[in-house]
Amino acid sequence: MHLFRSVALAGDLMALITSFQCGIFADLVPYDHEGRYMARMRRGTAPLVLPGRFFKAYGKKSIDLSFLCLDCSSQVYLPLHLAIFEGDEHRVRQWLACKPHWLTPRAFDAAAFHGHMHIVQLLHSLGGAATTAAMDLASLAGHMAMVEFLHRTRGEGCTYRALDEAASAGHLDLVKFLHEHTHGGATVRALDGAAARGFLDVVIFLHHHRHEGCTTSAMDTAATNGHLEVVQFLHSHRRERCTRAAMDGAATNGHLEVVQFLHVHRTEGCTTSALDGAARRGHLAIVQWLHFHRTEGCTTDAMDDAATNGHLEVVQWLHTTRCESGTDAGLKEAKDRGYGAVAAYLQTHCQIDNPD
Repeated sequence: MHLFRSVALAGDLMALITSFQCGIFADLVPYDHEGRYMARMRRGTAPLVLPGRFFKAYGKKSIDLSFLCLDCSSQVYLPLHLAIFEGDEHRVRQWLACKPHWLTPRAFDAAAFHGHMHIVQLLHSLGGAATTAAMDLASLAGHMAMVEFLHRTRGEGCTYRALDEAASAGHLDLVKFLHEHTHGGATVRALDGAAARGFLDVVIFLHHHRHEGCTTSAMDTAATNGHLEVVQFLHSHRRERCTRAAMDGAATNGHLEVVQFLHVHRTEGCTTSALDGAARRGHLAIVQWLHFHRTEGCTTDAMDDAATNGHLEVVQWLHTTRCESGTDAGLKEAKDRGYGAVAAYLQTHCQIDNPD
């Protein structure tokens, strides 16, 4: 007993002994319990429910495992990856001191994705392995300094996803850097994605400096999302054309100027989905414009969906101007959703039977 007490009271000797024992630091225990509880409470592919401090700091109550660069097979690393997400270098050091086998490429990926340079530098100094996913994810998140660091100090490089994702997210500086300094390439998703989100500067750069091109999705989605300048540029400079989905989507989402441009300058036209969609969303001006300038017309869905969503003026205009009418489904939905004025108009003027 005396010998044990002597050893226990010898601080340096006790520290040396315990350094060879399994376990974790005392101040990590609450985080260990937290991670175990979160993993245990997660069901199937459901998101992770986060502790309250995450909502206070990041406005998040839950996240998907992939946001931490984990999946069901790797959620044992959850405590470390939560520390990485929070940028807590001290806690990361502690976890890796206790669990050195937790230093996986996934940890590197997570640190790069969340832009924590100090954590990436720590993992790099510890000899941590990485993959191309690190630079790909940093590019997706727009972390220019991180991409430059990985390019300068690491040899993994990136894949086509880096430039595709950077372009789709509108990070022109990153697109230029990746184009000039890396060899991961790109795909048509780069220009398609930039066009869909309205990043005209990225679209112009890719058009002039890359060879991958785009698909009809570029103009279709740019039109659908109301990016008129992008549509105009693609029309003037690219040959991929668009489909009828361009005008259908623009009309549905209320982008009258785009609809008018496509009508004047393109030949693809639209379908009945254009007027149907505009009516469903309550875009009366577009409904009227399509009626007077296009020949595709609409279906009974136009009045039914306008009624379902309470757009009385659209219902009235369709009734007095077009001949497709509606069905009792529109009346029923209008009543069920509390649009009494719409239901009353349909019953009074449109000769639609009461579904009840």
